[in-house]
Amino acid sequence: MRYALASLLLMMVALGSESAIRQHYSRLQSFSAELLNAEGQRFRLLAARGKRFRLEAPEYLLVCDGTTLWSYYPARRQALRSHAPDHTGELEELLLQLLQRAELRILRRSGDTVELRVEPLHGGAEWFQGALLWLRRSDWAPLRVELSTAMGPQRWQVRNFRANPALSPDTFRFRPPPGTEVLELGQ
Repeated sequence: MRYALASLLLMMVALGSESAIRQHYSRLQSFSAELLNAEGQRFRLLAARGKRFRLEAPEYLLVCDGTTLWSYYPARRQALRSHAPDHTGELEELLLQLLQRAELRILRRSGDTVELRVEPLHGGAEWFQGALLWLRRSDWAPLRVELSTAMGPQRWQVRNFRANPALSPDTFRFRPPPGTEVLELGQ
């Protein structure tokens, strides 16, 4: 009986944490973060609800205002303009949308870190196959993310995560610099 009660208490604590994580991310309207991928490349990501994001990479810049996606390659002096995709299939969609409606399960707790498995719900986003997140317990900020998508796995180290920063609307606007060749894709 004692073991059954202890198991029940542990399960309630785990469910409480999963509920707290879901509630925290349901309040997330925007975020900024520095990212490091498995190849050692550094990125800066700013994102907000409404499919708006800005990904600054060493060789390119992606800017989406929710309607139009710009892909800018400064070395080639070229910008591609297309309709915003229905799903970005990226980290911003996971944090701003999927954590609120996916199945969450805490796998491990270690010090101030929680390892969380995120599973898609039946009938959910087709591109999303699952994720592992390592979250800081004090503020639920992501520290590491392994994302499984239809296009393959993504692994990110996350640094300097800021929840709900004030982001100017200009953050998600792009104006090609003079002399840039603009190619229209799928317009």
